[in-house]
Amino acid sequence: MAAIVCLYGMIALYAVDSSLPTNALGLPGQNEKVLRSLLPQGWAFFTRSPREKDVLLWQPGTTAGEWRQRSAHQGSAGEWFGARREQRARNMEMGVLLTRALEKGARWSDCEVRDAAASLPDMVGRCASATRDAPSPVRVSNGSRTPAVCGAVAFTRQEPLPWSWARHGVDEQMPVQVLRARVTC
Repeated sequence: MAAIVCLYGMIALYAVDSSLPTNALGLPGQNEKVLRSLLPQGWAFFTRSPREKDVLLWQPGTTAGEWRQRSAHQGSAGEWFGARREQRARNMEMGVLLTRALEKGARWSDCEVRDAAASLPDMVGRCASATRDAPSPVRVSNGSRTPAVCGAVAFTRQEPLPWSWARHGVDEQMPVQVLRARVTC
């Protein structure tokens, strides 16, 4: 097991080093042409864009108009900072359901933000309820062997708040888009 960890660590180290500009430090046996042919994406294989929109999954709560978040970030405390593996399966399931909904013609609808201080769950509750006037949610089937998501769902898509705004204490919500679906298990 330790050998596998060392191997992956060495691959990551060489990928990072090949992505850096030329410097005085070089790794033994490093051949950039060979490395770039084996790992053409370099360090990008291990990272994601920090400006990528966050997609979250929500399901109705116990009270009317309440929606609860069913997806969490992998590195959150509730997910044991990435050590818990169920979240990875839920994220895969969420991605498959979202892809199926989009393939069936579901569309993102803009959620109008009236109150900049409103929390995301409040906004989702208002917007998911407001989209009930829109065409009915698309039906998708959950083909997972052990489905965790069934029934009414709402997906939200939102850009992260830019760091420069957070530094200046701006209390602002980025625009949110909502997509509703009904998942059958």
